Amino acid sequence: AGSEKGKAEEKESPTQALLPGDDAIYELLTARELEVLRLVARGASDAEIALELCLALNTVKRHLNHIFVKLGVKTRTQAVILARRLEIIN
Repeated sequence: AGSEKGKAEEKESPTQALLPGDDAIYELLTARELEVLRLVARGASDAEIALELCLALNTVKRHLNHIFVKLGVKTRTQAVILARRLEIIN
């Protein structure tokens, strides 16, 4: 059973196989998630993003959680760094 756990941990995250400019990342993130991610990259808070996009604060948080899961990251900073490396945001 111990070796099976090790195998599961070795699986690639969805973005590990992606190269910069790879269109697959666009299929992972919705248009709204990309908008949220771009605003995060500019330093906007959840409340600022909600105001800018006319969304409820909880909706912004839900989009961020989806972004984190899809990119295989845990923080806003990690999401922005990865998105920049993959050239999906500036």
